[in-house]
Amino acid sequence: MDDRPDFKLDAYLVKQGQRGPLCDVRVWLPKQPADDGRMEAQAFGLPVDNELCGSGFSLVNDEEPGFYFEASDILIRSSSTQFGRRVGGTTLEIDHVERLTIRRNLRGGAYHELLSVESATFQLSQVHYAIPSKVWSMDFRGNRDFGHSYSPPRLLVRDLSGEGLALELDRHWNWVDHDDGDTVVARSTPVLVFHDPSNASPAPLNTLRQSARTAALLLSLAARWRVVVHGFHAYFNGVTHEEWDYPLSRVRAANGLEDSREVLVHPSYLENFIQSASSRISSFGESESDAVFLAIYSLHPTVKHSVESRFLALFVALEGLARQFGSANGGMHSIIPALLAAYPPGISGLWPILGEQGLPGLKDLRNELAHGRNFSRRVPGSLSVAEDHLQLWIEYLLLSILDGRAYAHGPNWLARHAIEQRDEMESLRIHLSEAGIRSRS
Repeated sequence: MDDRPDFKLDAYLVKQGQRGPLCDVRVWLPKQPADDGRMEAQAFGLPVDNELCGSGFSLVNDEEPGFYFEASDILIRSSSTQFGRRVGGTTLEIDHVERLTIRRNLRGGAYHELLSVESATFQLSQVHYAIPSKVWSMDFRGNRDFGHSYSPPRLLVRDLSGEGLALELDRHWNWVDHDDGDTVVARSTPVLVFHDPSNASPAPLNTLRQSARTAALLLSLAARWRVVVHGFHAYFNGVTHEEWDYPLSRVRAANGLEDSREVLVHPSYLENFIQSASSRISSFGESESDAVFLAIYSLHPTVKHSVESRFLALFVALEGLARQFGSANGGMHSIIPALLAAYPPGISGLWPILGEQGLPGLKDLRNELAHGRNFSRRVPGSLSVAEDHLQLWIEYLLLSILDGRAYAHGPNWLARHAIEQRDEMESLRIHLSEAGIRSRS
């Protein structure tokens, strides 16, 4: 197995703008969205008793002509010095790197800060959305069997100033293995691709970054899968710019619908939904945008949650939407009806958010959990059913808020499941009421 590093270089250890010792650095970049990278560093010229550990460090190489390297916000877990070696040095154990940045000047001159972008690709976490999950092959004669041709939709994402940037959802193919016959196995990697129009000014770097992250977030809602931008590769005027977010520990999806493979927004309406939703977001204020983004994050967490903690997180997101898009004043019994009136979700038969006639609503379950009382032991299965319904409330309210109700893929798996649960849901509400968990309205 080839374990050669992608980069071997010298870099200075920097903290709070102060340059420390020179380090010998080796970097192994993540090759696929699910891969972890690796970094090794050895510092030279330190006193024997000088230990380097903690967070806030950077490794920077900015002296080599035409090349720039920075690993920022590094957490050094420990440092150790081995004696008796011909060349001494302190080995640094690195556990976290927030961002890895590399710039090259292809024309050989000094590197410069990349402020505008002519073309760029954003590598995404693996998402089973408008991208075939089937493994393709190529026979030994070079005939590629890619099935039906596929033209990726152009995703028009608007930035906060309302300007449009066309990002294409594309896929890159990599030959990864041989099978038992005369074929080569290929795997696709989803990317967002930006090509600057020839008659327009290059896109500002920060605007493009934000637009790509907005597109990934909207894809998360549409695909029911946490979509994260892992790698960013850009070009302008002979300079390439590459970034990896959290390269040593990738952000991975942890939502519970990974095996359903069924989306919230119909694939044929993906382009229309992204255009509509990004246009709506560009008209929001900061608080409204935050409420929408946090609601999508709550639907697709990056780490595994208990059912109790996820229910609470979902309800907090629902309350945030209600306060921003329903009414900023009053309690839940006023802001929830205001939200539903302003943005009808267009789905019926769900567990009511507010209880009635003594039967508990989702709000009553939230209150029980918030006060440390776990009712799921007394009424088994109640919390998992309630969580499914709470997720649907948030998903369809977000579609309504983002002008995307017409693009819902229905009836999707979770909506059908909730309809089938209706009799069970009513029975669970009665059992909860008998166990002392009633509507307080």
